Amino acid sequence: MSAVIYADHQLRITHRSGPNLAVVQLIGEIDVTNTTGVAAALARAWRGGELLDVDVARLSFVDVRGLGMLAGLCREGWVRLTTVPPHMRRLARLLDLEGQMLGSRPH
Repeated sequence: MSAVIYADHQLRITHRSGPNLAVVQLIGEIDVTNTTGVAAALARAWRGGELLDVDVARLSFVDVRGLGMLAGLCREGWVRLTTVPPHMRRLARLLDLEGQMLGSRPH
């Protein structure tokens, strides 16, 4: 069962956890107006000692600040992005953040 852990006028974050699993789903848009709130919600969802899987398949827009925030959390080693849509992969590649966010080397 998923619980809503963050909601504003453009984004909703749901959280689902199990014995060895913590997954959040980002639904909507991240920009300068909600980046700080999103980072705080992800920090609250993290249980420490394990990766927090962040499903971004339904993230329809992310600005440079939001992408930088997600890349920073991945770089810290406690967030892993899953189901990354093509538009987000492209922006990460253009900003040279692909390796930090996706665990792969830019092409």
